Amino acid sequence: MLIDGRLIIAYTLGMSKDRDTIVDEAIAAAGGPSALCRELGIRPEATYSWKRIPAARVLQVEAASGISRHRLRPDLYPEAPKN
Repeated sequence: MLIDGRLIIAYTLGMSKDRDTIVDEAIAAAGGPSALCRELGIRPEATYSWKRIPAARVLQVEAASGISRHRLRPDLYPEAPKN
């Protein structure tokens, strides 16, 4: 998987057909489930049930993964209008 010009290995553990692919991209970009969960202060198992990034975690996941809040949750953070 390619993210921002970098090759990222997709983590398949916990992936489901109902899960947004951005969840797996964010986990991979942050260094895997354990690394992301250390940053968030939660147990790694918590991310396995995420269908999308929880609203309360978007800014933390953005900081840990480098993926913009708009890409993580466009429903909550619409893209800024272009002038």
